[in-house]
Amino acid sequence: MLGPNFDPNEVVQSQLPAISLLSKLEDGGAVFYYLTQEEALALRGGKASQVLLTDIVQAQLNRINTIHFKGREHKFSAANVKRGIAALEDVPLVEGLMRANELTYDLLRLGKSFDQTIDGHAKSFTLRYVDWDNPANNVFHVTSEYDLVRAGSDKHCYLDLVLFVNGIPFVNIECKAPGIGLEHAISDVLAYQGQTYVPEFYKYIQLVLAVNKNEAKYGTVGTEAKFWAVWKSRQDIDSTLQSIITESLVASQKERVGRDFVREQRAFYNVESSGRTISEQDRALYELCRPSRLLEVAQRFVVFDGGVKKVARYQQFYAVKNAMARIEDGSCLGPRAGGVIWHTQGSGKSLTMVMLASAIAMSFDIENPRIVLVTDRVDLDKQLSATFRRCGLDTHRATSGADLRRQIEGTRSNVVTTLVHKFRAAAAAGEFENDSRDIFVLVDESHRTQYGDLAVQMRRIFPNACYLGFTGTPLMRNEKSTLAKFGGLIDTYTLREAVDDKAVVPLLYERRHVEQIVQQGAIDTWFERICQGLTTDQKKDLKKKFSRAEPLTRAQQRLKAIAYDVYEHYRANWLGTGYKAQLVAPDKKSAVFLKQCLDEIGRSHDEDGRVSSEVVISPPDEREGYEEVDGEAPDATVEQFWRTKMSQYGGSEDRYVDETISRFNSADAPEILVVVSKLITGFDVPRNTVLYLARRLENHTLLQAIARVNRLYEGKDFGFILDYAGILGELDRALSEYAALAGFDQIDLEGTMANIREEVHSIPEKYAALIDLFREVQNPHDQEEFERLLADDDRRKEFKEKLNAFSRALHLGLSTEYFYELESQATIERYKADLTRFMKLRRAVEMRYGDVVDMKKLEPQIEKLLDTYVTSDSVEVLTSEPIDIMDTTAMEEALKSLGTPAARADAIANATKRTITERMDEDPALFRKFSELIEETIRSFRDHLIGELEYLNKMRELRNEVVNGTTAGVPQQLVTNEVAQAYYRVLSDRWSELGSGQATTDVTVNLALRLDSTIRGRASVVDWRLKQDVQKGIRADIDDVFFEESQAGRIKLDWSVIDELAGELMRIAKSRLA
Repeated sequence: MLGPNFDPNEVVQSQLPAISLLSKLEDGGAVFYYLTQEEALALRGGKASQVLLTDIVQAQLNRINTIHFKGREHKFSAANVKRGIAALEDVPLVEGLMRANELTYDLLRLGKSFDQTIDGHAKSFTLRYVDWDNPANNVFHVTSEYDLVRAGSDKHCYLDLVLFVNGIPFVNIECKAPGIGLEHAISDVLAYQGQTYVPEFYKYIQLVLAVNKNEAKYGTVGTEAKFWAVWKSRQDIDSTLQSIITESLVASQKERVGRDFVREQRAFYNVESSGRTISEQDRALYELCRPSRLLEVAQRFVVFDGGVKKVARYQQFYAVKNAMARIEDGSCLGPRAGGVIWHTQGSGKSLTMVMLASAIAMSFDIENPRIVLVTDRVDLDKQLSATFRRCGLDTHRATSGADLRRQIEGTRSNVVTTLVHKFRAAAAAGEFENDSRDIFVLVDESHRTQYGDLAVQMRRIFPNACYLGFTGTPLMRNEKSTLAKFGGLIDTYTLREAVDDKAVVPLLYERRHVEQIVQQGAIDTWFERICQGLTTDQKKDLKKKFSRAEPLTRAQQRLKAIAYDVYEHYRANWLGTGYKAQLVAPDKKSAVFLKQCLDEIGRSHDEDGRVSSEVVISPPDEREGYEEVDGEAPDATVEQFWRTKMSQYGGSEDRYVDETISRFNSADAPEILVVVSKLITGFDVPRNTVLYLARRLENHTLLQAIARVNRLYEGKDFGFILDYAGILGELDRALSEYAALAGFDQIDLEGTMANIREEVHSIPEKYAALIDLFREVQNPHDQEEFERLLADDDRRKEFKEKLNAFSRALHLGLSTEYFYELESQATIERYKADLTRFMKLRRAVEMRYGDVVDMKKLEPQIEKLLDTYVTSDSVEVLTSEPIDIMDTTAMEEALKSLGTPAARADAIANATKRTITERMDEDPALFRKFSELIEETIRSFRDHLIGELEYLNKMRELRNEVVNGTTAGVPQQLVTNEVAQAYYRVLSDRWSELGSGQATTDVTVNLALRLDSTIRGRASVVDWRLKQDVQKGIRADIDDVFFEESQAGRIKLDWSVIDELAGELMRIAKSRLA
């Protein structure tokens, strides 16, 4: 067997494979051409401040645009072409990047109209930037290390790969080596979009990708890290990809790529010529970036939802494609074929509807499409109507049956949203029908809407319409036979797939017991558990309030126990984290009573420990939470509650609901929302994390309710279902075996939720994995030994990851009843004590080894764990800023918290190395020397050649030299000229590398002074670092100086060496000379 001989760097493993694949992706005559870095700059007039490849844009606008007027073809005038380019470039950033990107997207998608006089006739004609319908009519380019000047700075930003369509940047790809996680690539891309980087570039971008050989994710401009997605192909593309990969890159392309990757190309082509294996990066690039697919996604699968740009996930893309294939089937002579799309809740079903409606509107095969969006809930109707409007579709929300009829009979709105029962009112106004086959009825939660008599009214009015059903929950067995009403299943995306794709978070279920407390009065153990973190007086007060004699019914006693358990569970585990909860009550009267109980409990806590709550219910005269015909009897407390709310909100139910939801959606109060039926479907608040069920739910309603807490949110690992109603018992059987879900097939319920006990059982394993990191430690009492063991960056990273995993698991365990049953109190206390020690260790090594400390280092759950279950003084707040060696006072203050001289020396060493890295270009030879001295001193200490105090003293001396500079070894002529010193040291280092026979000290001094004078002569121009012509002039002057010195015989250098030296000298000049 041959040993490994691969090059692991990102250029060989990611960047070059991407360029090679893209350059061979022939797609109906369209293909990407590689532009060298020099060409990419030249096509922008040599200006790194320019984003568009203006020469190509101009050529393509002339090529793809033709004016057809009175039977003749004309070209746009040169002035209008220039205006077209200016319209793109002039889109302002004053309203933010997202708004600028939206305006630019509209231009790219729709074009821009300009007046032009032809044969004496002045008319307006649309100039297109992209030929969306004919990909091969556009030109596609890829380039690497795209050089851009950062906003408001002379610093440069180099983007790994950029894909252009007609000279306009469409895609940015950030490449990483296989061992570097995509979170780093995503973080880079998000940083580049910031105001201090290159927002001007990103106003044009449609797709962003983060790739390495083993994984790939994509998003668009502004996509938060948690929403970057994996694209999964539903076709077999590997055979196609293998043939593309094994195909040789054409010689001209290979030569061009080689100009930019002189060192790395050999290693890459060795791999490619031997037939490399298909990677996940290859699959993602083929699926998203081949020319026809790139244009299709950019044109048809991008939406701006309330100012947030969103691009389709793969399941949305395929659902729309599959639906359109049915709709546009030319063999269907009667009503167009419809069907049902089952995409689990939280996976973007509403946006799938928007994208499908947009695709219908854009179809060439449908002359005058009308779209009617139907649901059966007021809140869903409002939500979907708002979503469609936010995404730019002309939408009317029918206010009554008569209004619905007017909209159907008229032609004013392309999209009408309505409640299904309004069809009955519309039909009652008189017989009428619309028999057009170009009407499309999109039915949300179609399992409810279409399986009743109201569906008959709908189909009577639209006998030839195309019916497209959407559902977020699986179909019950007795509903599957009704799929024929729609035309069968179009597309499926199950909850298990969504969890695997990280499109939603998994759900954990816990059965909570309060009956035992009500029946036996055994509250001591219960109170001790739920009141973690409270003072003795607070516990006594709560217990007194709970136990005092009150004229409560058995049902009220149970609700009161639930209220106490919910309050203290949320307070102990979630209060202050920003995560929210819903409490589902059996009925309105119970909801109001639970709210009163929560408020009473809150009065026993000081302000910091008080949980806020709010009730959202429908009016007293509407049934809610009851299935019986009699419904819910009027109740005085509910009516009084309603009168109070209407008084607060000016008599407006909408205002009451909307403002409460708005506050719940923010980080402020309320933390708990008490509901009955309202807001357990169609309610999407990502920070909603815990669902307390005090009401029995079943079938679709249960599945929809639990999905309220499965949305993605920063730091959210799970959604939690706490069941006080015993709906699923202990969840120790298949879900379909429980009465509440007995109507479903088990296969359709897989992945719905897991028993929280499974996660609790992982705590000992995660604890053991953390402890095992320190198996080499000889003295468990010696913190210094632990800290030294974590000197290695990789081991320190592993420590933080395992500590984080254990902390999060322990937080989850301490929130459950089962954990206290499973583990002894001694074990639980040991876990908590060791967590305290490890958190202190984490803080110490971060300071010692100069790790960059995030202001939000402790995630909310872990912070809450420490606050509630660990004494307040056991873990200090982590330092928010790394040690700054330039600030002596602050540095010495920070060092006081480090225990040993070695720890302080390590902290100085790592802080100094960070400063050296930041300032390397100012004096590379000097700072390389300092870096080597630091590493040598560290090795001497690790090898026990010097003691702790000597180590600390040496590090202080090196730090002082880095901060204050040094003239050691500098000739007298250069002592007052720091820039010339830097040149001198670079030249001297190079002479040492080249060996004997090089320049004397005097020659080197004079050469450094001459170079300094020469460079300063041109660098006196304002903003010279932004001007390519000035930089080229300086580079030419440097070459002239070296040439003249060589001609005079004072130095002997090859031109390759001169070229390298010139590059270093330019970097020094850019760093030193403003």
